[in-house]
Amino acid sequence: MGHSHRHPLCCTASRSAASRGVTLVEVLVVSAIIGVLAVLASVGYGRWVASSKMAEATNMVAGIKDAQENYYSQAGTYLDVSNSIAPGYLYPAKTPGPTKVAWGDKCDWCKNDWKRLGIKADKPMYFGYATVADGDACDPSCRGLSFTTGTTGGGGATKGGAIVWTKEAGGPIAKPWFVVAAYADTNGNGVYAKVLGMSFNSRLVIDGEGE
Repeated sequence: MGHSHRHPLCCTASRSAASRGVTLVEVLVVSAIIGVLAVLASVGYGRWVASSKMAEATNMVAGIKDAQENYYSQAGTYLDVSNSIAPGYLYPAKTPGPTKVAWGDKCDWCKNDWKRLGIKADKPMYFGYATVADGDACDPSCRGLSFTTGTTGGGGATKGGAIVWTKEAGGPIAKPWFVVAAYADTNGNGVYAKVLGMSFNSRLVIDGEGE
């Protein structure tokens, strides 16, 4: 009889301890899964934000290229809007930073008004833009233009170097010509995300996405 009383107590205690152990393991596993999912979600969201900001630039550069071609079809020449394609000469922000800037104000530092190209934007911009054009007498190098990439090549560029101003298949560019550049520094670290478009090369050069 004595054994019959002790045995159930022993087994009940063992079951209770086992139950507590399984619950703790389950909690740890669930916590680990939640942590992993949170990290993946954060990384995925960061990439989505970076991609959406870069989409602004690629869409705008493509739109400016189309506007230049439309202008050429009517005027017989491309419009030389900007003094350079480097930060300090961009629009709507001369030197872009983390704050978005509205499109539409007068560009006092530009050679020509952007409105002549019919460019419009319905929301403030992360990127600053420039477009330089010239005729038969001068090429981009002659105008002192340069565009370097830190991580991505394309469009005649060597990876991590300066753009070589050539046609897509190589050789001298077709004239007249224009180039379009976009720069942004959305995280304020002084490193730019960049996009470059050219009349003589169909590719867009994209560099520094996420900066």
